[in-house]
Amino acid sequence: MTLDSDTALVRLTRAIDATDRADEIEEVVRWVLESDNCPSGGDIVRYLAFRYRWSWLADDLHRNLMECVKHDDLRGIRWYEWMLEAFDDAWEDIEFYPSLRATHEEDDRHRP
Repeated sequence: MTLDSDTALVRLTRAIDATDRADEIEEVVRWVLESDNCPSGGDIVRYLAFRYRWSWLADDLHRNLMECVKHDDLRGIRWYEWMLEAFDDAWEDIEFYPSLRATHEEDDRHRP
């Protein structure tokens, strides 16, 4: 991810935070996840997974991972594991997303 991408993802989260249309957000995120027309879909999903920790997204990723395991799809297994890693507080790839790093550090300062 580049800084330009991070800036775009910050704008996306502002739009998400400003709306009460959760069902539409779910629909769009699922499209990003499943579409071949969104080349950066995995990065977008990982950003949103870390930022929001949506249980429905984790469930979708786990379900898709299990389908890949069932069919011995090693590439698919790694793809979904890669996205699921973003749900971990110790996610190593946070370094690629300066805006998430700043948010995460701020959250850490407010924890007892």
